[in-house]
Amino acid sequence: MFKRIVFATDGADSSRQAQAYVTRLAKLCEARVYVFLVYEVPADMLEQAQKALVDVEYLHAVTDITLAEGIEQVLSIKEELMAEGIDATPVIRGGRIGAAIVKEADNLDADLIVLGSKGYGQVVSLLVGSVTDYVLHNSDRPLMIIPARTPTEPGEISD
Repeated sequence: MFKRIVFATDGADSSRQAQAYVTRLAKLCEARVYVFLVYEVPADMLEQAQKALVDVEYLHAVTDITLAEGIEQVLSIKEELMAEGIDATPVIRGGRIGAAIVKEADNLDADLIVLGSKGYGQVVSLLVGSVTDYVLHNSDRPLMIIPARTPTEPGEISD
């Protein structure tokens, strides 16, 4: 059924909860999991750097730490999945998060995209946008959204 799963993570609790479902599903389907991280420099930081309001070296120091943490998380998830007998590949891209997820899922010919949802309310999502909303409306691929409040204990996930 599912042979190629794109699991987009940002290291948040909602992503960790989604990982339990990805693990279970990948085992059941014998699927390969692409652990996907998109690195995006916040637009306000770029604007500040362009206006010389922020020292460019400081900008690189801040973003490099964030990127290093993201890489560490993706590699950790990959190792956890592999320990469960799942074929996992880390994928790190730069760009707009939602657009990069959709593009990479197409490039990989993914059978499923899995995202954790932070559970923002409608007003916050309307004001700041949502990666989940973007992927939902711009991808033709099946999408599994795991809400932040979903149970993750293995005994709570049934076949």
